[in-house]
Amino acid sequence: MGRKLIICDTLYQIMLAIQMKETLFRDDMVDIWISDHSMGASTVAERIKKFGEFHDTRYIETKGIVYSRGIMTKLHNLIKYGNGLDLNEEWMDYEEVIFHGISIFVYGLYISYMQKKRNVEWSLFEEGIFSYGDDCITGKSVKFLDFMCHVHHKKTIQESIKQYYCVFPELYKKFGFFETVRVPDFRSNYDHIRELLTKIFGIANNTHIEQKYIYFATSSDVDGHPYGETQVVIKLIELLGRENIIIKKHPRDCRDIYNDNRINVMESTGIPWEIVQMCSDTKSKVFVTVDSGAFLGISAMIDDDTEGFFIFPLFTGKRSKVPYYHDRDKKIELIVSLLHETGKCMNIRIVNSIDYIKC
Repeated sequence: MGRKLIICDTLYQIMLAIQMKETLFRDDMVDIWISDHSMGASTVAERIKKFGEFHDTRYIETKGIVYSRGIMTKLHNLIKYGNGLDLNEEWMDYEEVIFHGISIFVYGLYISYMQKKRNVEWSLFEEGIFSYGDDCITGKSVKFLDFMCHVHHKKTIQESIKQYYCVFPELYKKFGFFETVRVPDFRSNYDHIRELLTKIFGIANNTHIEQKYIYFATSSDVDGHPYGETQVVIKLIELLGRENIIIKKHPRDCRDIYNDNRINVMESTGIPWEIVQMCSDTKSKVFVTVDSGAFLGISAMIDDDTEGFFIFPLFTGKRSKVPYYHDRDKKIELIVSLLHETGKCMNIRIVNSIDYIKC
């Protein structure tokens, strides 16, 4: 029985960590550290602790460290965490540390183990199906710590990563280069994991969504690369009928523009969509998005054949000229194609006209 640590920065990661504990690590001693990066994370951490899902559950405040602003603050954090974390001895006894994304906080933990010369495996795990291959994108602070490791003839954290935990290894191999470990999808323990997740995230097992069409908004209009998504949503309203569509806003979108236009907006509950879909009857629903991966991954994980549409081909102007969106669109096309080849998500399509959506 090994002792493992899983560090989670998002609610999706918490959900996947629970599945890993219930399947791959059933006989291991597993601790979980849940950061303050997501709304409602502290409440989820308390529930996990209450139900005793993990050997030890800790809520850690690292958002201000990872997303610090100001040169002096960044420099202070770089010096502080570049010298390792001040940890209790019990936290230096892990055989494997699993995380998603290399942050200055995780690097500080890595340096602590390196200083103590402790043998530990460093592993990554996924953050949704569209995260495959994007796990080692780092900022300047992490790149500086990489440089310092090389100066001292030490391996960087990326060079020490042994494996990558994901639900679809066959897809990951198209984008990434780490050895993979398959996380069993929710079909393997569907009733049990659904019941457990509903308790931990506080959602009813028979959630009802009245509207037929569910639109998954992105953060494009609030994150610096707007391309007119909100205007397209308004056009969809005209096509589908105001009473027939509801918007699932992106967590970072704090605008009232949808409400101001009398558009139905899904209540922000801090519950991952994946769990909402597991607890809802979506057979008669239609999912629509520009490029959100929320419904694609869970549909593949539970063999849900709900109809869904990606409409990014509609945007041929400003959006298509942004390299990030161009690369993301190509990735979506490949993933959808690969899923279709395996017989999954056959009702999810990429379309170049909103006329395909009305059915």
